[in-house]
Amino acid sequence: MLPGLLLKSVKDVFSYWGTHFLKEALSMKTTMRTLFGAERAKTVFLLGVTLVVLFALGGGAGTIQARAVSPQILARASGATVSWDIPIVSFPPLTISPGGQASARAEDGSKITLSGAGTFQLTGPPNVTGGGTWETFAPDGTSTARGTYEVMGKSLFVTAPGALGPGTIDNTGAVSTESAGLATLVISYSDGSRGVLTLNCALDGTPASVFEGITTTKGFVEFWNHAPDNFTIFHIVPND
Repeated sequence: MLPGLLLKSVKDVFSYWGTHFLKEALSMKTTMRTLFGAERAKTVFLLGVTLVVLFALGGGAGTIQARAVSPQILARASGATVSWDIPIVSFPPLTISPGGQASARAEDGSKITLSGAGTFQLTGPPNVTGGGTWETFAPDGTSTARGTYEVMGKSLFVTAPGALGPGTIDNTGAVSTESAGLATLVISYSDGSRGVLTLNCALDGTPASVFEGITTTKGFVEFWNHAPDNFTIFHIVPND
């Protein structure tokens, strides 16, 4: 019994530190290249991957069952491009197409409506692309201004559980690469103001705490109240 418990403890320690080491290596990949050179940085990174695969073991004493490595960790290890869209969604069948709009309201009921699409890198330099159009409305629905916006940077991207069901037609990317999640992007409006665009995507099986749609800021105004029946979609595609 004691040797078995000791073995399990050792495996747990290596599993924890292997995963921790890999996450740190991913977040500091560029820094490691600078400090250690490309070859040593690669060796350090692969050591983290090896520790996770070899020591993330389950089962009781005397039983060795390798746990599956998370698909997200594998995507991060190889590098991936994330695309985002504000799509048009139609039924039936469930069809996702480019060119949609999404809205959110400010405290006084004024509204902003955005269209857009773009990409960023899952790890390393974000290399953001994309943007779209914007239009603001007074609380009574009168249009007050309009223009375009450009994505300037990525603040955050976190995946969430969820998937679309069979039979979905996705004209924005491959169904197999769809992902639920949350992204925050720094954007620049054509009138000179800045903002932070938050994209939330909830698919089948995503926790109810995750809403579907957008919120954004524009200058000092926060459009925090997302409109219902608005949609977003992410795709995560491994880089070649």
